Amino acid sequence: MFNKLFKQAKPTKLSQFLQEVFHNQKDPFSTLGINTEKLRKASFEQLLDNPGDIAEGVNKVQMDFSNTYFTYFGDLVIKTYDDGMSRWMFYDNITDANIVIKIFNDIKKELGAGMIHDEKFATFNQLDKIKALSMGKYSSKGDEILHLWQNSKTTVKLNYQLEPLRRLVLSFNFYPEKKKSTTVRNKGTLIGMMKNDLRLLILESEICAIPTEEKGRIKFIDYTYRLQPIELNIFDRVDIRLFSESKFMDEEHHANITYWSTKSVEVEDVILLVDQLARIYGTDNHNDKELKPHEVEMIENGESWTGRTWDFNNNHQLIDYHDDSQNYLYNLRLDFQPEDRGLKVSVIFYHKMLGHHLEHFC
Repeated sequence: MFNKLFKQAKPTKLSQFLQEVFHNQKDPFSTLGINTEKLRKASFEQLLDNPGDIAEGVNKVQMDFSNTYFTYFGDLVIKTYDDGMSRWMFYDNITDANIVIKIFNDIKKELGAGMIHDEKFATFNQLDKIKALSMGKYSSKGDEILHLWQNSKTTVKLNYQLEPLRRLVLSFNFYPEKKKSTTVRNKGTLIGMMKNDLRLLILESEICAIPTEEKGRIKFIDYTYRLQPIELNIFDRVDIRLFSESKFMDEEHHANITYWSTKSVEVEDVILLVDQLARIYGTDNHNDKELKPHEVEMIENGESWTGRTWDFNNNHQLIDYHDDSQNYLYNLRLDFQPEDRGLKVSVIFYHKMLGHHLEHFC
């Protein structure tokens, strides 16, 4: 805290910064009034001293230890990656629980409740955990505190750490705008990767069936089935949503499906799954393909991961929503959400995927 007496306080409030960079996608440098020429830059030798950063694709590190940000953060490190992503990390040692609680509440007011992973981390909603950690007290690694907020362009993370003890880190991942590929995807579909034919599976006995009604009529029925053999060395369950009372699947009857697992998932299997999907489908809506090192870390840590998403038109190209002449075919999504069945592969309009697969790949 003594060093902060000699630092210049940046006037931008945290609430203003969140509004500008998270909601309005404004440039963080201009929002904070940072002159990039005055930032310290890591030398090439310093970059090489951090092999973890090199493996993740870090190509530039900038630092500012001469200013105070948002009243409480005395250090700023900015990492730029080969794919254009930048990670801003504001941090300081905070020993006052009230300050930690205030920062969390300020973020929550602007961004909402956020996401938690309470199987591995404590949350900022647990005031007793914050107070204990602020005094240097904890009983296990699970007492580290973490909260996340995400949209398509930005991820915000607040982390009260155990190592180094009582360091509070507020980080922002800013993702670059990426142009969709218009290539026709002609190497198959998810169906060709699977061993279980869902058209036959639906005729067997389900684990459970949950109907949903609307205006006194069945709108859809959710069926859960056990998969034998398991799919892709990961998935032992599939949820099938049929928008009909008929227990039947073909290319005409509306169906959505979700593959998931009742067991913990090995990171190596997730890497292989992403590679397999990328070989068939290519880059996704956000021009992403294989897993990046920081994504592997997120999966290893059990953090929420937005994964990969493909939206296809009838030509089996990524759909352009600005082109009214294009018709929607199906959506394929791979993600990891700790509170919602963990790792999942979901297909909206599975019946249309089935029709396209039967017509073009059988």
